[in-house]
Amino acid sequence: MRKICVTTIQDTSQDRRRGRPQELSREEREARILDAAERLFSEDPKGASMDAIAHAAGMSKRTLYEVFDSRIALFEGVIRRLRNSFLRTLKDSEHDLPVRQQLMRVFEPQQHGLDLSVPLALLRTIIIETPRHPELGEALLREGKAAGDAYVADILREAVRRGEIDVPDPDLAAEILGDMVCMNPLEKLLSPIDLVIEKKESTKRLEAAVDIFLSGVAVKP
Repeated sequence: MRKICVTTIQDTSQDRRRGRPQELSREEREARILDAAERLFSEDPKGASMDAIAHAAGMSKRTLYEVFDSRIALFEGVIRRLRNSFLRTLKDSEHDLPVRQQLMRVFEPQQHGLDLSVPLALLRTIIIETPRHPELGEALLREGKAAGDAYVADILREAVRRGEIDVPDPDLAAEILGDMVCMNPLEKLLSPIDLVIEKKESTKRLEAAVDIFLSGVAVKP
């Protein structure tokens, strides 16, 4: 009797494994779609249609549109995720740190270095398509640099309130600091060689940019 019971349990388990796969959550579907979109943008930007992205993500086009209801929404999702890989959100416990430490942590380079292949491929696609679809360029500016600058501006605004720095226009200052920290993409666009920036190189530029910036906005005695 015991052997029969064991056999029955094993067969039931195998039936479950052969059954319909467990449905993915919305977050899992979104991550899978964004992975596929980034891969296609880096490998074949012109071929990164909604059909191709759905196929690469292993799901139907209908399912893709349930997560991202338009190509613009998908672009925005890719841009937001790329922005978050360049700009880290501070933890609650880090908001009391001196402004230099906050800025260093926000712009902190990734451990494995900075891979520019996907951002540059996306940028090329948007540059090509923006004359016909200006909403793509607007999405890049809104979800990319503008959102990042706004977050940094809030940090600077709080540092002004605490008396750490003297910045009459935190929004403009954040925009300037962002340009100092991030290298101009033109060189890499024109000569797409060695698109991975090592962490050591990124950190060196970050430290120089933050220190030069803070020396210019320090509170005068």
